[in-house]
Amino acid sequence: MNKKGDLAWEYIVAIILSLIVIILIVIFSTQVKGFVVQGIEYFKTTILGM
Repeated sequence: MNKKGDLAWEYIVAIILSLIVIILIVIFSTQVKGFVVQGIEYFKTTILGM
């Protein structure tokens, strides 16, 4: 009984940690996309401005 309970808790913890990591990756990737878009717009304006 205890071994099965420990395994269940380990699976639950692993699932929670993986979900947190996925959420952080999604947030980070969206921020990176925003920075890339801003950088492209900045370079376009500077090149066109010159």
